[in-house]
Amino acid sequence: MASLVCGVATFLMRKSGNALLGETLPSWRVQALVGKLEAHPSVVNIYDVKTEMVGTDTVRFKAEVQFHPRVITERVLLAGLKRPAPAAEGTVGPELAAHAMAYQVICERLQDTLPLLSQAA
Repeated sequence: MASLVCGVATFLMRKSGNALLGETLPSWRVQALVGKLEAHPSVVNIYDVKTEMVGTDTVRFKAEVQFHPRVITERVLLAGLKRPAPAAEGTVGPELAAHAMAYQVICERLQDTLPLLSQAA
């Protein structure tokens, strides 16, 4: 009976010790996560990936991500162009309306310029 209790105690100590020390994810799982990130058009590369099991059902994932600046810029500009125009100048302050108008002009000019930059590169 004592050997059974010792065996169970040893098993539990190893399991809880591994949980306290922080196991890493299996390499196949890390590769799958990195693959999903790299498949995104705005991601150029993934560096310095680290994982750690925190508890039984939570994972900490840390990676350095290099983004493609042109794709990010295009997405920001498209998001800005899809915003509704500010309401009539009486409902928002004139300063906010002027900033919104300037932002709209800059977005439109950059939308025209980005394809030219892509062709030149």
